[in-house]
Amino acid sequence: MTGYFITAIGTGVGKTFFTAALTHQLREKNKPVRTVKPIISGYDDAHHDSSDTGILMQASGEVNREEISPWRYAAPLSPHLAAAMEDRPIDPFALVKWFQHRIVPDTTTLIEGVGGIMVPITPDYTVLDWMRALGVPVVLVAGTYLGAINHTLLSIEQLVRHGLVIHAVIISQSAHEDCGIEATAQAIAPWISRHTQIIHLPRICSWQSAPNLLSLMDEQ
Repeated sequence: MTGYFITAIGTGVGKTFFTAALTHQLREKNKPVRTVKPIISGYDDAHHDSSDTGILMQASGEVNREEISPWRYAAPLSPHLAAAMEDRPIDPFALVKWFQHRIVPDTTTLIEGVGGIMVPITPDYTVLDWMRALGVPVVLVAGTYLGAINHTLLSIEQLVRHGLVIHAVIISQSAHEDCGIEATAQAIAPWISRHTQIIHLPRICSWQSAPNLLSLMDEQ
């Protein structure tokens, strides 16, 4: 199994856009792929198609939303707060087991996190803890807004400190206060391993038309 945990330096930097684009490109090349986003907050049934879950269902061809996002919460808050409001707390053990039971041999498995790496899933369990429990390489999605370099380096420092392998950093162009993909990439490069890829993702109309991302797996 080739697996990647896709996380980000914060909310709204392009994590789902990247995940959907990579899923789409793998399927276009007839490469087996399974994509999940187990936790989503701010979810509204009435706007399912435009939700992160809906977008990943479109990209992956999955028709059962339970197989993409079993933990769905209405409040647009961190998972531990959204779950508390609905009295449906998340069990970290069940969260890890849910993913492990969906691993398929000879299939690329993409697991999209929720928010940034220190987002609380429970009052004492974060996305970072979740990534450590799964133990798969991490893909970190960064932005190009003013302050993104600082947020990216802080995220990298935490990931490295806790022994996680950063497979790639995706520089996703921000809609506002764009400081430039190349300038952001150059600032980040000295702080990561030479084995860590930096991939540019310019802002475009749709994930279906994203530039080639398959170099992530050394494919062309």
